[in-house]
Amino acid sequence: MVEKVAAVAALVALLAIALVPNCISMTRKISYQPSGAVIICGWNEGPDITDFWVDSYFAYWMMRNYYNLSSDQVAYLAPMMTPDIDFPPNAITGLSTKENVQYYLGQWLRQYRNDVFVYVASHGGGWNNATQLLEGGRNDTSGDEGNEYYVNGSWINVDEGIYLKNGNTMYWDDEMRENLSWTLSSPVCYSTIMLQNCYNEEYSNLTCFSGGFIDDLSSMYARTILTSSNETGLSYGRCEWDTRSNPFSPFTYRFFTSILGYEVDWDGLNGIAIDYLHPIDWSYKSLRGAYEYVLQHDGAHLAGKEFPWIDDDGDRLPNFENNNETLDFPCNATTELMRWLQCDVNYDGKVNMMDIAIVAVAFRATPSSAKWNKQADIRGEDWKIDMRDIASVANSFGKTT
Repeated sequence: MVEKVAAVAALVALLAIALVPNCISMTRKISYQPSGAVIICGWNEGPDITDFWVDSYFAYWMMRNYYNLSSDQVAYLAPMMTPDIDFPPNAITGLSTKENVQYYLGQWLRQYRNDVFVYVASHGGGWNNATQLLEGGRNDTSGDEGNEYYVNGSWINVDEGIYLKNGNTMYWDDEMRENLSWTLSSPVCYSTIMLQNCYNEEYSNLTCFSGGFIDDLSSMYARTILTSSNETGLSYGRCEWDTRSNPFSPFTYRFFTSILGYEVDWDGLNGIAIDYLHPIDWSYKSLRGAYEYVLQHDGAHLAGKEFPWIDDDGDRLPNFENNNETLDFPCNATTELMRWLQCDVNYDGKVNMMDIAIVAVAFRATPSSAKWNKQADIRGEDWKIDMRDIASVANSFGKTT
């Protein structure tokens, strides 16, 4: 049976190569195209608020300059507006209060009925598993977190949160889920959510834990949730483990530059936010491919200080439950297990007929189909499996990880 499927797959692959010769290799620009975005700069009582401005503006700049969204398609919220940031005329800006965040995520963003993008750069609160202390999080009373931390003979279940303007205002994972419920449950409006929570040992005792948002926001329609840390640990802004001199946080910087294809620098003093430096040779331009680039190049992650997470199949994993971190391979995989080739669909270390067969079996599938397989969506983010996916695997045939 496998040989028969493989033979059919090979024939389909040859047809794909003939029919779509310009779409075989990974394109420089990914197929994901947001229709609207909300960018949120959070709060910290300390100098690293500048890092949040830089990170959040990089996200804003990507939406405007790389994805070509107009000024009325992107809302930017921050504690205050700095003269270093040069916004276009008619830009949608506002203060990052909880009221504004809830309005823009829960109401304003609803006008965009295709892909939407949400980015947050801030401090976060949760439970620090290393210190066994509640650091900014709150005890969960809704029961949606399950049994998480077993401490002194009883279970402690924690809601994670994000710090917003006015210092002590927390925006909780439950609130974000409620505000985004329209897109998390919608078959016509997919969402990408990216959380960059930072910790600065020198200036702040606030912490991160952004991975704890995954189990609240995960759904088959929230196609990708990316977090700079896992559910129980820290994430870093400018840090000693990253040799760059610019103020971007490692997770955000590596993610966006891998998609952009260039190293960049911050030139805010001249009113120009982003300067191009030298190009990056990284062909995997899907969101999942950018995440893999982060795992290979994020200095804080390589030093074992932060552990970025991703959920792109709606299974609420990875998460922390029953005193255990449950991963969703290859999410947060070790270096030995990391899947470098996007076309290695079954993660066996090589691209061969089995990979082509898996994609061929899922041909024409969408998320509502019984034969849907997210890993077979090779080109990523177009939410369908077609000839281009088969052609991409065929073009990488014979490569090994």
